[in-house]
Amino acid sequence: MNIFCELRTYTDRKNKTQIENFTTESLKYIFNYSLINRTLLVGKIMSYFEIPFNDYSDIDISSQEQFICGKKKTIPDLTIRTNTECIYLIEVKVDSKFNRYKYQNKMVDQVELYSNIPNAKVITLTKALWSTTSVKHKKCYWYEVYSLLQNYISENEIEKYLLSQYCEYLYANGMGVRRVDNVSLSIKNIGVLIDQSIKAIQEKYNSNNIKDIKYFFEPDNESIGVYFKYIGKQGYCCMYYTDPDKLFVSIDDSDEENQYSIKLTDEYFSSDIENQIKFIKRNLQEV
Repeated sequence: MNIFCELRTYTDRKNKTQIENFTTESLKYIFNYSLINRTLLVGKIMSYFEIPFNDYSDIDISSQEQFICGKKKTIPDLTIRTNTECIYLIEVKVDSKFNRYKYQNKMVDQVELYSNIPNAKVITLTKALWSTTSVKHKKCYWYEVYSLLQNYISENEIEKYLLSQYCEYLYANGMGVRRVDNVSLSIKNIGVLIDQSIKAIQEKYNSNNIKDIKYFFEPDNESIGVYFKYIGKQGYCCMYYTDPDKLFVSIDDSDEENQYSIKLTDEYFSSDIENQIKFIKRNLQEV
């Protein structure tokens, strides 16, 4: 089990970045180290992914394993097998979106495609509180993995060193903090953010015609927004995350649609609501 040899086997794939390859293979290496040396970490990881764990000898983890779904070859990032019939497929995302494929005459994303593999249970491991799939699956997040590894106290000196280095790497690459923090859980914060975002649009583009704001929140596609009146007409403003670090704003007044994007940086994620609004005002760009 040599991580450098494993990384050497990776080939370039469409919409798969090297940081995702490295992050995935490193996690597998840490998992396998715990498995081989029978430390308690593997049990904690299995519990987090909600995968049954009874005995070290029952578990096998692999990367880049190929499955055939219809006539389509699929390669989940990680595959975990236990002594049950279930196969646990983990799709890892750091800085890319879910791929889409044509399957049975319709377009599906990776999660929906994997769900058609017999006995498969699908898990996503992403950088932020976002997803582009409507298929029910287990959602896991890098900031939670980071927290799990940080809080785990190892009695194995080599494992302890590996975890300290891996956690340092995760934090340096934006996976050690919760993304989209002030938007996801608090309805009050959602309302404030939307309201102030519209005010930012009004201020930046000299428009004071947005009135009668009513909030809406759609958890299925993880979008938030408002209905409003615009020069006597009905319209809406919808906000959603096109990737973990970009906020997309669409304003539709039935005659035309104005679209804006905001690149979110660590300054945004580490700020309170008031300073997040100031950030939005400074960085709103029409697309």
